[in-house]
Amino acid sequence: MELTVSKPDKVQKKQKLRNAEYYQMQPILDELYAKSRSGTVFTNLLPLICSENNIKMAYRNIRKNAGSKTPGTDGRTIRSLDTWSTQRLIGHIQSKFNWYKPQSVRRVEIPKPNGKTRPLGIPTITDRLVQQCILQILEPICEAKFHPHSFGFRPNRGCEHAIAAAYFKMQKQHLHYVVDIDIKGFFDNVNHGKSHEIRYLNGYPLLPLSAIQHRNPMNFNKSVNSYTVEGRREIHRMLEQVNIDVLRYLLENPEPGSMEFNDKCIAVYCAQKGTCAISHRPLMPDEITFCRIREQGHKDAYRNIVMIHWMYLPLLTTRESTELAAALSGKERSAVNKLRKKMGLAQI
Repeated sequence: MELTVSKPDKVQKKQKLRNAEYYQMQPILDELYAKSRSGTVFTNLLPLICSENNIKMAYRNIRKNAGSKTPGTDGRTIRSLDTWSTQRLIGHIQSKFNWYKPQSVRRVEIPKPNGKTRPLGIPTITDRLVQQCILQILEPICEAKFHPHSFGFRPNRGCEHAIAAAYFKMQKQHLHYVVDIDIKGFFDNVNHGKSHEIRYLNGYPLLPLSAIQHRNPMNFNKSVNSYTVEGRREIHRMLEQVNIDVLRYLLENPEPGSMEFNDKCIAVYCAQKGTCAISHRPLMPDEITFCRIREQGHKDAYRNIVMIHWMYLPLLTTRESTELAAALSGKERSAVNKLRKKMGLAQI
């Protein structure tokens, strides 16, 4: 039995984990996980689901998801919400939980390798946000209950870990048969019975594996966990270079503008590690200003926003040099000119 193994995909940044840290949700999720592990029965999760930070985190988590750009039955996508203010979006989602009634789902047919199609339901963008808010709170509770050798559709786990577990069973425990059980057409025939597809060899269930491409089958590190401090250390370094107090201030005191603009400001602050793009010195809340450096394209896009000390703002908003330019160091002048070039302004 041979497996065709493809090269592992490039390791993706654990952005959802970062978002939980940005919006101060990680301690809450950790607590839910710990309580669920100890057997706590949860009876009042709605305040957490409807909390402002959980809604903001849901918006950010789905924003880069390809599905958020696919319209539902109302014709709207995540772009439709970009111009909304933060409070308007939060109020809109919170109101849905007063008496939640999902909107109709757009049905599309996805081609399958055998020539048939699989039905797929596309919810509206509002329903996506509502579902994401619920998922973020339920996931740590459910994660604490799952079997340690369950690898399907769970954070930090994938098919390569399941294959590695199968290798271990074959090589160490001398188990040499693979049983594949599939409920035929489950999603479109769930109310009409089920059909098991099992192949047999000499009376034993067997499914030969061939021509399967997957990541390198690596054993799963059991210490990896999104809801414990030790587990997160295995995933990425924490935000030790970002001033958490300043980050919290920015979250609690959003800039005037759209939900998208404020979301990008948080991302820019973390990407610049809390330092000015010109002087590269750490900034305090009363020193920070976010500047749009390009007018072409989508003005609130991440690449169009930069964080600087407010005193440098005149250098980026005038077509003529100012007295402030004379006091710049060589590195500061170079940084200013790079930004001015992007803005179509003359060098100083």
